[in-house]
Amino acid sequence: MRIYLPGMIKPELIPARHRPGPAFVGIHSNDGWEYVQAIVQLLPEEEQALFTFRQAPRLEISYEGNGGGMIRAVAADAKNLLGLSPTLICEDEFGHWHPEKGMQLHAALETSAGKRQAKTIIISTSASDDSHPLSQLMDSPPPHSFIIECRAPLGMPADDLDGIKAANPGSEYGIGPSLQWLQEQARVAIQRGGQALTGFRLYSLNQRISDVGRLSGWRAGRGRVPQGCL
Repeated sequence: MRIYLPGMIKPELIPARHRPGPAFVGIHSNDGWEYVQAIVQLLPEEEQALFTFRQAPRLEISYEGNGGGMIRAVAADAKNLLGLSPTLICEDEFGHWHPEKGMQLHAALETSAGKRQAKTIIISTSASDDSHPLSQLMDSPPPHSFIIECRAPLGMPADDLDGIKAANPGSEYGIGPSLQWLQEQARVAIQRGGQALTGFRLYSLNQRISDVGRLSGWRAGRGRVPQGCL
């Protein structure tokens, strides 16, 4: 969400097209709406006057300059996406969309993207297993894809600092949770084990749970991967 619409910093760069935001309502869309609002407030007053922020019937931001433009948060329902012609699509936490309904939604957005050769940005923590549509996209990316993946290597203890840094590269620069906090949470998860440790590996180390589960004989908290398990 934090790259929801970087072009808003320079309003003259906003094309006159609809731009549906992440296919989530609630907190995700609210974050994007408030983020853009905060950026607009840094602009000169005459530029701010060209923006209109709406909260009903849906979260929407329109811009009257340079031919007009719009950012819209869309509901997670493929049937509601007919007729869109975006230039930019942001899909937030795609790895945790429902596999069937989420893929229908993604397909609908992908179809709408073809009208104006829109770019699609998918921002997500890892899906839990190989069968999820996000995992399939990562393992067999479509043409012209560019992937940045930040994931702790398998085989490292959950509280290994190098692994935490690999999965959270912004933390040592003040972006996101601190390395100290993450390491403390890892140690708590190790002590608790079970779902606590599984959840930490998924959400904080960006590891697929199915990959972790395949490492037979590995003590999930502290042990190293036995020779030949990978």
